[in-house]
Amino acid sequence: PEIRAGAAETYVAAALHAEAAAEQFLAAAISQVVVYSTWASPAGETVHFLGMSLSIGVLLAVNLRILGLMRQVPFTHLHRLLPWGMLGLGANLITGMMFFIGTPVQYVGNVPFYWKLALLMIAGGNFLYLTVSRNVWAGDQRGFSLADKAMAVGSLIAWLGVLYAGRMLPFLGNAF
Repeated sequence: PEIRAGAAETYVAAALHAEAAAEQFLAAAISQVVVYSTWASPAGETVHFLGMSLSIGVLLAVNLRILGLMRQVPFTHLHRLLPWGMLGLGANLITGMMFFIGTPVQYVGNVPFYWKLALLMIAGGNFLYLTVSRNVWAGDQRGFSLADKAMAVGSLIAWLGVLYAGRMLPFLGNAF
């Protein structure tokens, strides 16, 4: 019992500290603009949605090509789309930070937010792998390896998780 009580107190203290740190963002000028402006939040939501569509669309096409679909499309043509997908991911990161700075207390106490961040790191790692790795280029000529196919499936699952966690933020947590 003593161990559990200490762990619970530590968890509560950490949660209160995180919430206090999150409240410091509320004083920032950008927080005031995001919350009280009539155009900032809708414009941010629009850019966030467009960036998400761009990122997921590009990665869906590239990963499906790795999985063996769309064999008639050369991989080099799809690979040229990766900078556009990265642009979408960058737009999502910027607008997501804008939303967080606007109302940080809603996100800090919400478990789906942390799931979304973890899955977003996995999905972002897929962009990095596809951009930097030469194995993917070699796989286009000789056939993609099992590791490449597993990475593609993992990426698709991670993006579905990002979408689910982002959409469920108001419903699964108690902060909104």
